[in-house]
Amino acid sequence: MSSLQASVRELEQAWNFMWATRKRRLLVLAPVFLNLLLWATVIPMAFIFAKWAMSLSLPDAWWAAILTILAGFFAVAAAIVLALFVFAAFTTVIGAPFYGALAEDAMREVGMVIKEISWPREMARALAYTLKLGALFIVLQLGLILFNVIPGIGTVMHFIGAFVVAILLLSMEFFGEAFAKDSLPFRSRLAFLVRHHRSIIAFAIPVFFLLLVPVLNFVVPPLAVVAASRMYAQAVGGKE
Repeated sequence: MSSLQASVRELEQAWNFMWATRKRRLLVLAPVFLNLLLWATVIPMAFIFAKWAMSLSLPDAWWAAILTILAGFFAVAAAIVLALFVFAAFTTVIGAPFYGALAEDAMREVGMVIKEISWPREMARALAYTLKLGALFIVLQLGLILFNVIPGIGTVMHFIGAFVVAILLLSMEFFGEAFAKDSLPFRSRLAFLVRHHRSIIAFAIPVFFLLLVPVLNFVVPPLAVVAASRMYAQAVGGKE
């Protein structure tokens, strides 16, 4: 079975897992409601930014028209990637106590002994972890800008690199609960990412596209947390 097929199967099992009991359903629906409030706040801000961007004018020349088309395409693509990363970051912080409880159940189910964390510490931990990932995201994105010194192909390489970095760090957000339950230091978390990069990319790709689906994207964070927790527990010695 390929890594992508295994990830899709894990997501299916996670979906069944989180709706199996009343307690789990409540742990899923509570952060979904909070995410809806967050989304209602972000949408007007995105509309204002788009309106401002459209008001910008360039010289009336053929090269400006081509530049506008290319810049528009990559700007939209980059905005989508960035928006999903920020959305995932905010939702994992807001929903940390709920996702933490789901992660505990998921890891216990596959046979792993985990560390319980209080709700206040859960949110503080999630915030600190998200800030570290955010800083790493910015540093890596700034480094990828150097690709643009290569005419034409450099922009494409920049976009591909930015996409890979974004989905990897996006998946790391969802593995955060499992890392915390196992008291894993930040460097060890990055080492886990490098060691299991193939399976993590295979996990991140379907999660990324699920986050693009309206309405469904609100239940994707808890789904991804459960799947990531199960994958981590199995990777470090939980029973299959």
